[in-house]
Amino acid sequence: MEKKYIGTGEFKRLVATGGIDEVVARKIDNKHFVLFGVSQNKDHVFMIRKARTGEPKTWVRLDYLENFVVKTKAKSFNVIGLN
Repeated sequence: MEKKYIGTGEFKRLVATGGIDEVVARKIDNKHFVLFGVSQNKDHVFMIRKARTGEPKTWVRLDYLENFVVKTKAKSFNVIGLN
């Protein structure tokens, strides 16, 4: 799988057009979550990047991340990494 960093607008577009088939939130430490999408044919992983730095965008609360996912019109998303 190839990893690509994209902006939030591009992520929303890919979800809307079917380019992203699965949306996943992953807990990366005690405070932060990242969001990524997997393409339909499973050959690309799309990670959301911060606009100014290009680093992966993180959310400190799962409810904030959920609000973003709802705006993408994704039907569902999975959360991994919770212990």
